[in-house]
Amino acid sequence: MRRAIIGMVAIGALLSLFSGLAIAQSNKTTGSLQLTEGTAAAGTGFSWSKGTLTYQGKKYPVKVDGLSVGEAGVDHATALGKITNLKSLDDFDGNYVAAGGGATVAKGTSVAALKNQNGVKIAVKSATKGASLKLAADGIKLSVVK
Repeated sequence: MRRAIIGMVAIGALLSLFSGLAIAQSNKTTGSLQLTEGTAAAGTGFSWSKGTLTYQGKKYPVKVDGLSVGEAGVDHATALGKITNLKSLDDFDGNYVAAGGGATVAKGTSVAALKNQNGVKIAVKSATKGASLKLAADGIKLSVVK
């Protein structure tokens, strides 16, 4: 009985994750986010401090707080995100929380669906094999550097 309950909870979590990703990907892509620079943190892998937002054909530097790759010994980390529901550059800034969860998929690639207070959604995929994205307890804060 206990195994059945645990199994149902796990299946529910996966369905929630994939429905969140489907929602994030079902809308028209309005921008993209690339995170390629990280700093090594002893025992915790990489912690990002910046990235690049591409919106309406222009590139903007982005400050990132609260996102890391949770594996030590990773020598390079990259994450890419498809952005939906971004109506203006000002809507991008904010605190993003998991919208449907996150998961590690084939070969350690991680995916996460994020959403901020302005309704902007980002479907993020890490391109680092053998590592998984880790969100801070309160999500991540993204802001365009002005």
